[in-house]
Amino acid sequence: ADGGSVTLDQLGQIFTQGDNADGIYALSVSNNGGNGGDQWGLVGSAGDGGFGGSGGLAGDVTGVYVGTTLTSGDRSAGVVAQSLGGGGGNGGINVSAGISLAPSYSGAVSLGVGGFGGGGGAAGSVDHTVSGYVVTSGDDSIGILSQSLGGGGGSGGLNVSGAVSLSRSTSAAVGIGVGGFGGSGADAGALTASDITGGVVTFGDRSTAIATQSLGGGGGNGGTNVSG
Repeated sequence: ADGGSVTLDQLGQIFTQGDNADGIYALSVSNNGGNGGDQWGLVGSAGDGGFGGSGGLAGDVTGVYVGTTLTSGDRSAGVVAQSLGGGGGNGGINVSAGISLAPSYSGAVSLGVGGFGGGGGAAGSVDHTVSGYVVTSGDDSIGILSQSLGGGGGSGGLNVSGAVSLSRSTSAAVGIGVGGFGGSGADAGALTASDITGGVVTFGDRSTAIATQSLGGGGGNGGTNVSG
């Protein structure tokens, strides 16, 4: 399912204690696509793994915050606005086998394709306005984050295709297969903007003060193919 648009308009003071305790968070996030089903076939078969589903679309995020935010724990951001597209599902595994037995002439063919990875879902725009003071004390605690992140593509599925032909005289066997294609990564939002007035202070290790990011999703890996 897709994520809806989010609007935050907050005025006041925010204080948090303890780890993993963000100050204020505006988020639109969509679901990931489901994985494709596996397929197994025997005796002169052709088949393909199920295709992964596409990730959902995230909505636009608009955040306006005026005030003071203090967080004291580790991994406790001050003010965050994010739009996160869903990742594509992985393609399913396919196994196809062809078997033929005959006294004189025998032939077997097996065809198979690994399931394709689903495409990532696009993220929405993020428009973030912060006026005031933001202070974080713990490690890995960013001050202000404005981020649009497109979903990554799912990986292609494994394919195994094999053929066996047995005969006392003439026989032939052919196995043909293709590994599943990786899904395409999705775009981040067209606009990612931060308008910050005031002061931002971070005391902990690996704690960036202000980060504004627009990151497209990476494509999925192609699937392995084994044919014989």
